[in-house]
Amino acid sequence: MEFTLLCNLGGPRNASVSLRLRLLHVWSAKSPGDTRIYNYYTLWVDETGMLIQGVSPTSMAAGIRRNLSVGKIYVIKSFALSNPPNQYRSCSFDLALGLSPSTSFQPCVLPAESFPLDAYEFVAFSQLNMRAGNHHYLTDVVGRLSSISGISHKITNNGPTVKQTVIVEDESGAKVSITLWDEFSAVLDHVALTQADSIEAVILAFGGLLVNKMGVNPPVPKAYFLASRFAEKHEVVESLPVEFATAADATANADHQTRTLSQLLALSRTNSSLEEKYRRGGVIVDVESSTPWYYISCKLCSRAVSKRRDDTFWCPKDWQLDEEQTRVNYKLQLTLRDDS
Repeated sequence: MEFTLLCNLGGPRNASVSLRLRLLHVWSAKSPGDTRIYNYYTLWVDETGMLIQGVSPTSMAAGIRRNLSVGKIYVIKSFALSNPPNQYRSCSFDLALGLSPSTSFQPCVLPAESFPLDAYEFVAFSQLNMRAGNHHYLTDVVGRLSSISGISHKITNNGPTVKQTVIVEDESGAKVSITLWDEFSAVLDHVALTQADSIEAVILAFGGLLVNKMGVNPPVPKAYFLASRFAEKHEVVESLPVEFATAADATANADHQTRTLSQLLALSRTNSSLEEKYRRGGVIVDVESSTPWYYISCKLCSRAVSKRRDDTFWCPKDWQLDEEQTRVNYKLQLTLRDDS
């Protein structure tokens, strides 16, 4: 049987060729603490190391989890080729694998060395600011585990959940703080990692800074390189307070410039498109009650949505949502006074 490499696929169409791919990851789009599935995705790699994202209807979720195993190689037939998702793409390949109930998956046994065991498209820490606010691609990062917090319990709009904060660093010493939600917060043992006098470097790879995939010492060249670099330093893993994520947010807010109310008003008059963030305390002298104090937003991107005649909602990101995929956000317009 002949197999087509991903690089030789044509444009969007129903494909009659056969693919031989390793399943790397299965995930769904959902908010922390939420068990409902909005979109269902898979990530595959071929023998050359090229990645392709699989998109399937939510009705296939149970079947995929029951019949497919992450890490195994499959011969895939009767699939469609489509454009990648407009939001949260997991790789740069310009086609997506459209999976349907008629798609067949035949397990294939091959020597382990014939296929990559894992694959990422890592972004350097120095380039992360360029990705900020860009939801077209999920961002992959890799680094040594530098610090870790204990697990904290939170109540979200979707119910109770747990979270944990880790800090990873690259070979230059640059660090990134990442929050792990739900099942990801149970992967790392905070006590064992922070109380050891000396441990081998723990390399963490994240598939998307939304953390839809997490690998511990993954079998990829960049992870091997970092492990060898940090092996010479014998650095321990530091313990963070359980509420470090909140403290980190406060630190970030502290970096925002402080201005008096008079200075902020002057800035707004001279720059109508002002997007910088500032902070300022003051005394509340009035609350505007004639304007709406809440709005309906999308759970995935938090933007305001509009309700349609068929009782569905439309997100600015071009998503059609039902009521369960929305939530209520609150806002207040206040009149403040300070010493200026």
